[in-house]
Amino acid sequence: HVADGTLVFDTALNGRIGAGANAAQVKLLARGDAEGLELKELTVIQGERVLTQATGRLPVTWRPSDSPHLRLEETAPLTLAASTSPDSPLWATLCAFTGAELTQPDARINLQGTLRQPVGDLEVRVAKVGFKLNAEGFSLPEAADLALSVHFERSQVSLTNFSAKLDGQAV
Repeated sequence: HVADGTLVFDTALNGRIGAGANAAQVKLLARGDAEGLELKELTVIQGERVLTQATGRLPVTWRPSDSPHLRLEETAPLTLAASTSPDSPLWATLCAFTGAELTQPDARINLQGTLRQPVGDLEVRVAKVGFKLNAEGFSLPEAADLALSVHFERSQVSLTNFSAKLDGQAV
């Protein structure tokens, strides 16, 4: 329903990605109102393993009578905690889009603040990174044991940890 020009809703969605033994269950619990979108639960589960999960509050509202309908509230609170496991379907999508080949990727992100003043941390770990290149005779060195930690704010991004091996050599 619409209250004071803003769409107010509660939703619970369950779905499936893939088929057979590799199918994953998707669950979404969310609520939207004038305060924004509360992401109570977003999970992708395969068997007993959680592949992807996210929770938080996004300062996004839908106002059917306005144009544009989607409104981003730059000064409203923002919180988001998300993580993926190596088997998450998100990685396959990223690889298909970029041409990268990732072995055992894992990531976590935590965001706080507002859209105007975001603060957050990102951690990424990948056992091996490669790229599919179409050019004959051209190859990139293999990257392995990649570990990356980044702290970011609106005014700066700080690399707090980085380690990797290129063709077996530590960088």
